[in-house]
Amino acid sequence: MLLATTRGGLASNNSAAFETDLCVIEIDGQYPRVVMEFKTRITTHDILIYSSKAKKHKQIYPLLRYGLVIERDNNIPERFFTHNESLDFCVAVGSLKDDQHQLIQFFQALVNDEIQAAQQIANISNGKTKVSSYSLRPEIKSNNSR
Repeated sequence: MLLATTRGGLASNNSAAFETDLCVIEIDGQYPRVVMEFKTRITTHDILIYSSKAKKHKQIYPLLRYGLVIERDNNIPERFFTHNESLDFCVAVGSLKDDQHQLIQFFQALVNDEIQAAQQIANISNGKTKVSSYSLRPEIKSNNSR
């Protein structure tokens, strides 16, 4: 699978664009696989708005992985877990801001993990992978262990 990235828009089936900060697209199928929205800090309002936005994108692209990147905070605020409904991931990278090499490695791993998750969901959806049990649990990681 070949991938490309775009900033600023995600085309829908009717050629209108949803605004996004970063989108990883499968080139051969032209399907978005991962969207990241970048925020300096997040408020309850941000969580509600981006969760709603993720839900709308997923109505068009159901296999899409959609998440938030919090740039200045070291931890995800508790309100994220209370108010999030449709975001697949959230990362707080404030502790990495002074180490560009570590930040790059972190984002490479994050994008690869989310692409792999999107591929697993696609395999389940098209019947290639059979599932007998499913559970949605938060994956707890510190920025140093990703």
